[in-house]
Amino acid sequence: MNRTVIWCCADTQDGTRRQKEHVNLYAEQESLQVVKTISEVGKLDYFSIGVIHRRAKYKEYDLLLIEGLEVMDFSADVLTKEVRYLNTNRVKVFSLNDGEITVNTLPLC
Repeated sequence: MNRTVIWCCADTQDGTRRQKEHVNLYAEQESLQVVKTISEVGKLDYFSIGVIHRRAKYKEYDLLLIEGLEVMDFSADVLTKEVRYLNTNRVKVFSLNDGEITVNTLPLC
């Protein structure tokens, strides 16, 4: 069972709620152990990224589960850096829309 952090972020409360329902359903179907859910509305909160980094560094989870790359609202170079950091700390990044994300599979932005 993978220890999982779910990260949802959309422009509206309804969008974030819809994402959360969709990703939680997937986690339940795959029998993932959700250890933390981060839900944000509007602009990305850099406090959340700090939480994601710390939990990765201390091996508190194995999988970051998102609906799609748009949740990680970064420029291409920052996105690459974030994915590399997580992968280096043995955290897989998985998007329901895009599959497993690594620096080698990131789409060109």
